[in-house]
Amino acid sequence: MNTAEDYKPVSSKYACLTGCTIINCNYRLCPETKFPGPAFDAYAIIKHVTEIADELGVDKDCIMIGGDSAGSNVVGAAVQVLVERKEAELIKLMILIHPMIGCLFVSDEISPAQWTTPERHFWTSAFSFY
Repeated sequence: MNTAEDYKPVSSKYACLTGCTIINCNYRLCPETKFPGPAFDAYAIIKHVTEIADELGVDKDCIMIGGDSAGSNVVGAAVQVLVERKEAELIKLMILIHPMIGCLFVSDEISPAQWTTPERHFWTSAFSFY
């Protein structure tokens, strides 16, 4: 399980490439915290950082968020909250690394050979575990 600390080198690289401040933080995990808890953690962090941006010496017009794998889904959900609350302008950029979006759930009765073919890509509950 990766932490915000593990992503410091990646975050620093993106900050240098974009000139933006990267919000890199941990959030509560499943199964103790069910969805949408982690998304609201990310939303609260975005709000807090933008509210105290001046104190932090951060250009609040150039804040970037991102996540990898499950973290990218958390970030995507947090951005949806921002959009719903008409606060999307709080972030300038979003990077999603290995997000699972737009997946198709199918029966577990499909054989592993049928999970991915040139014609289709499937996600089954066999891939979903904690």
